[in-house]
Amino acid sequence: MRFNHINNVTIIAVLSFVLAVLGFILDLHERVQDVKVNIFETLMVTAIIFTALSTLYVLGFVLFKICKNYLLRKGFLSIRENVKAV
Repeated sequence: MRFNHINNVTIIAVLSFVLAVLGFILDLHERVQDVKVNIFETLMVTAIIFTALSTLYVLGFVLFKICKNYLLRKGFLSIRENVKAV
């Protein structure tokens, strides 16, 4: 199974932006009147959420690879070659 990291990073970026905008909307009572400050804060929160989610994604992927290789070496998993998808 091959991973398409570009699609996963795109999903993480969109999710980060949606969460940042949702947080911005839920925090309406503390809105600053300057539009530039609001845009800057939204982008910074998006960057922070993206960094956190990307870190979790990379750690999960590395942990998955380590566990998979360990289980392959111990014989709990087998690599099936020439298997056609039904």
